Amino acid sequence: MSEENMNNKYNYGNFYDQTYHYGCENCGRSIVEEGYKFNLCKDCRDKLSKRPIPPSIKLVFLIVIGLVIYSLMRFPTTMKGAIAYERGKQAEEQKKYSTALEEYKKANEQYNNSGNIKSKIIIAQYYNGNYADVIDLLIALEGTTIDNEKLYDQIDDISLDLQDIYVLDSELSNLLDIIATDTDDIKIQKLTEYINVHPNNNMAAYMLSDLYCTQGNYEQAKYYMEIMLIQHPNNQYALVCMAAIERELENYDSAISYCNHILHMNVESAGAYAALARIELKRLNDKKALDYIEKAYELDSDNLSIMETLAETYHYNDMIEERNEILNIIKEHDDLSPEDKEYLESFDSESIE
Repeated sequence: MSEENMNNKYNYGNFYDQTYHYGCENCGRSIVEEGYKFNLCKDCRDKLSKRPIPPSIKLVFLIVIGLVIYSLMRFPTTMKGAIAYERGKQAEEQKKYSTALEEYKKANEQYNNSGNIKSKIIIAQYYNGNYADVIDLLIALEGTTIDNEKLYDQIDDISLDLQDIYVLDSELSNLLDIIATDTDDIKIQKLTEYINVHPNNNMAAYMLSDLYCTQGNYEQAKYYMEIMLIQHPNNQYALVCMAAIERELENYDSAISYCNHILHMNVESAGAYAALARIELKRLNDKKALDYIEKAYELDSDNLSIMETLAETYHYNDMIEERNEILNIIKEHDDLSPEDKEYLESFDSESIE
């Protein structure tokens, strides 16, 4: 036998050994079913395919399936909250705090235990000038974790700012109780005595300014409001009041500058647009006033003062149907004061001063 044939025989035998080695991996049979990854004969494959799955594997499988189903169900909700939060941040960067507030509230509906989102709502309310709401939210935030240091510092600054204005010392609190039913003249006298001793008390200055406005003494009103603005130059209540005072003094450029100061902080300030509308009404620029007050109403459609200014602006623009529609909405408002009702009556003859 030639060497070549011997080699062929050897190779053939070696091939046979390899084929036999790859028979059924379970029982050793040489005949296996083709087309499968594992070499098994038909009988062994049938037996293994019918073997029951162990309970532990079933349990793990059910847990995994449950988590997947929960994630799929929760995904649209969490995505909605995340998108709202990002939109709120974007609006905040653009100083659109009305939009930011709306988006942060949506995010809070999905993540109502998030101290960070609650903090964002407080910041948005603050820049919208809703100080009463801010104070309520700050109280509710107590004990909540804020894990963002920058956010924590912002909330701390807002809290200190409002405390300096609206938290009364015991002496002023007692004085206000004593003069609660007195005439405006006596209130002015007593508050003046108090502020002479406490010249930097913001609330006393604010109250004196308001009392002088009621009496039509706008120079004195301006003097006391400036005391507050020196210490709190960004307080929107004070800025709107100063715009009104300067308007009545016919210092229109100065009045507008106070409104613009607010809009620099928040381009969506309904209060600033309403103040601008009242300035233009005073200057008999009725069309321009209409543009401003409609913007204000778009931003805050439940504000009674804005609705009253809108009705008045419609009146001066001879938009009687629109005016009456707003008046009907005002009449249904929950917070109508005697002054508001008197104001509504001035429209009965379709003529107001």
